[in-house]
Amino acid sequence: MALTVTQVQQLYTAYLGRPVDQEGVDYWTDEERDLNIADLRFNLANDDQPEFVELYGDLTRVELVEAIYQNMFGRPADEDGLAYWTEGEGSVVPANQLQQLFIEAASEEDSAAFEAKVAADLEAYEAGDTSELTEALVALQEAQAAERASWKKLPKLKLFWLKMPRWMTNPLTTRLKQQLTMQLQPRQ
Repeated sequence: MALTVTQVQQLYTAYLGRPVDQEGVDYWTDEERDLNIADLRFNLANDDQPEFVELYGDLTRVELVEAIYQNMFGRPADEDGLAYWTEGEGSVVPANQLQQLFIEAASEEDSAAFEAKVAADLEAYEAGDTSELTEALVALQEAQAAERASWKKLPKLKLFWLKMPRWMTNPLTTRLKQQLTMQLQPRQ
């Protein structure tokens, strides 16, 4: 059974803190794909998802739990909750599953706060207010693709020079490396 727009929005709000875009809705609610919550969660919470990495990538477990509480419920983590998710039984839960469990285990007050955020994000989506976000994501993806393509065009020698360890450098190799780096920069 396909996911509903509300289910998709809940995870976008929980994991990315933003409204879903039309492309996301079309993909995740497509009945032919037969995708589920676990598929969506895995897609949103991984090292290949730039938004997730930007929000949570380099955080310690304590910082991660604090950030999730703030993002989802609009408040800092309480002492007991922080201890449970960082030192207690919840500390063994993989980081990419925390938000889903927070949704399921939220108190009435936290659940109401989270559902209000989801409702606001759904309103933004339904009003079509996500176009700027979609455009920004497309621009980011295009820039990343262009960067990857420019590296593929380099001959192996250039790649060797650019990745040369410091201990092998001298004034001549440093100058060559600078010239090669300048060649990679897009012309304006």
